[in-house]
Amino acid sequence: MKNILINYKSWLFIIVLLSIWIILGVDLEYIPLIPSKLPVEVTSKINRVFLAISYSILAAYIFFFFTTVLPRIILIDRSKKILSKQVHWLLYELFVIINQILNSYEIKKSIDEVEEKDLLHINGNIINRYTGFYSTSEHWRSIGKKGKQFTGFGDMPFTFPDSMITNLVNIPTKINEIRQSNPNFHIDESFSEVLASIETNKLIEWYGINKYEVFRLANTSEELHTLISAYKRLKKLKYHLRFRNSFSRIHFYTKEEIESIEHKQAQFSAKIAPLRQKINSLNPNIIYNPEYSDSKAIVTVLRIRNLIAFDNKSGVFPQPQSKCVVIITNQISGNLIKKYVKENKTDKLIIKVKSSCFFSTKPKKYKGKETTNGIYTIYYKSPIKLFGLELFSGFPTKSILDGINRDIHEITSNYKVKE
Repeated sequence: MKNILINYKSWLFIIVLLSIWIILGVDLEYIPLIPSKLPVEVTSKINRVFLAISYSILAAYIFFFFTTVLPRIILIDRSKKILSKQVHWLLYELFVIINQILNSYEIKKSIDEVEEKDLLHINGNIINRYTGFYSTSEHWRSIGKKGKQFTGFGDMPFTFPDSMITNLVNIPTKINEIRQSNPNFHIDESFSEVLASIETNKLIEWYGINKYEVFRLANTSEELHTLISAYKRLKKLKYHLRFRNSFSRIHFYTKEEIESIEHKQAQFSAKIAPLRQKINSLNPNIIYNPEYSDSKAIVTVLRIRNLIAFDNKSGVFPQPQSKCVVIITNQISGNLIKKYVKENKTDKLIIKVKSSCFFSTKPKKYKGKETTNGIYTIYYKSPIKLFGLELFSGFPTKSILDGINRDIHEITSNYKVKE
C-alpha cells in the first residue's frame, strides 16, 4: 500500500482509467451508469461536470504522454542500447562475487532464492583462506534456444576471500565506465538508483577499501542482502538483454573434481600435442612487395610475424624454410612465382593472395573442408584504374582483409599432409 501511495504512476493510471470509464458511460453510453436517488436535473449537472473533468484529464494525459513520457521512453531505449554490454559484464561480476560468498558459507540456494535469514550466520563467521576452482557458462534465453549453452569458462582457480575482494573493489570502476559511456544514464531514475545502491554498498568500503577481516562486522549480512536485492533489480531493468538475451550458471568444483583437473589437463595436452606440432610446422612465411600500397594493411591484419620483403631489384625469389608460404602476388614477377610454385608444390603448402577488380573469395569456400597438398588462391576486391579514374578506392575493406585471415586459418587448420 505504501508503494502505491508513493508511486505517482499508479495514481495517474487510476485517474486516467476513471476518466475513460466516465466518458464511456456518460457520453458514449457504452457502460451502464451508477444508479442515483438524486433528481434527474442534479444528476445531469453532476455528469456534465465529471465529463468535462474527464475530457480535460484525458487531453492533459495525451499531451503529457507525447511531451514527457514518450521522449523519456526513447531516451531510455537508447541508453539500453549503449550500455547493454557494460551492464551485462557488471551483472556477471556481481553474479560471481555473490555465488563465491554463498558457496563459501554453504548456502545451497540460487541468488533468486536467497532470503535475508539465510545470510545471518555469516556475521562474524570468519573463514580461513582457501583455494578452489569454478566454471561459469552462459545459456540462451529465447524461443528455440532456451537453455542452450553458447559460451563458458572452466577450471578457473580462485582464492577466497582474496578473489572476492579483488572483484568487489573493481565494481565502482565498472559502474564509472557505465556513466562515462552514457552521461545521460540518469534519465532512467530506477537504473540510476540501482547503480548508486551497488556502488555505495558497505561491503566495498569495509572489506575492499578498509581491508577489514572478512566478514567480521555485524551488519555484513544486511549489506550482502542489499547487494543481492540491487543485483536482482538491475536484472529486472533488462538493460543487459540488448547485448545477450541469456542467463548464467556457475559450478564450484568438489574435492574429487579438483584432484582430477591435473589428470584432465595432462590428457588434453597429450591430445593436442600433434595439433600443436602441425601448427608449428605450418607457421607461415609471408612474401610480399613493400612497394605495393595495400601490403602494409594486409600483413597487419594477417598477424603473421614471419615477413619476407621481395626485392624487385635483385630479381631473386626468396626461399623460406617454412612448410607454409603465403604470397601476396601484387607487384611480384609472375614468372618467378610460377617457377617457385613448380619447384615446391609437392612439399610445401602455398597460398596465393591475389587482388581482383570485382569479387572476393566466398566466406565458406574453405570452411571445414579438408585440404591436401596443392596451391590455394584467395582473392580480394581491390581498386581499379579505368581511363584515369580509380574505382573501388575504399577496397580492400577491413572485413575483406579479415576474410583473408580467416581463409588462411581454415586452409592451414584443415591441411592434410600427403603421405
